[in-house]
Amino acid sequence: MAEDHAAVITEVERQLKEATGTSWQDSIYLYPYILGRAVWKTQDADAGIAAASRITEQVRRGDRNVLHQLDALDDLARLVYGMGRMKESAAIDSASMVLADSRSDVPLIRRGKARQRLGLDYSNMGDHERGVEYYLAAKKVYEGSDPLPAINLAEACNGAGSSYWHLGRNQEADAH
Repeated sequence: MAEDHAAVITEVERQLKEATGTSWQDSIYLYPYILGRAVWKTQDADAGIAAASRITEQVRRGDRNVLHQLDALDDLARLVYGMGRMKESAAIDSASMVLADSRSDVPLIRRGKARQRLGLDYSNMGDHERGVEYYLAAKKVYEGSDPLPAINLAEACNGAGSSYWHLGRNQEADAH
């Protein structure tokens, strides 16, 4: 069944308008990807990014919950990543890492995930050295978590191993 992007845009914009000043206002962090993708599919990529960025900025300004701010940034990064705009995705993921590291109330798993996303960004751009750097940084953060996030740790190790393999460093790849 085909997606009705126009209806998604109408509904999300209505919810954004009606949420202002209500207890629902703190849920708008859920919408950057949904709205951005719908606008992208009906208009163009730049318009989709602008729509998602507008919501992300609204969350940054009006929602004190740092996890909501990180989720909005993750949505924006996922959108531009899906468009193949790796440099933009890396810039957003870098901002997410800086935000996560600036706040003591951000769980270690979120700090690790920011690094892991940067590893993915750089690996997909062909910069496997930087990819390994971020995957190993994510691994280190995950190893300091309690409880140990086994799935995230496995993904970081897999990413590091893959990046090492692309660099021709097979012994290091096998170690991960």
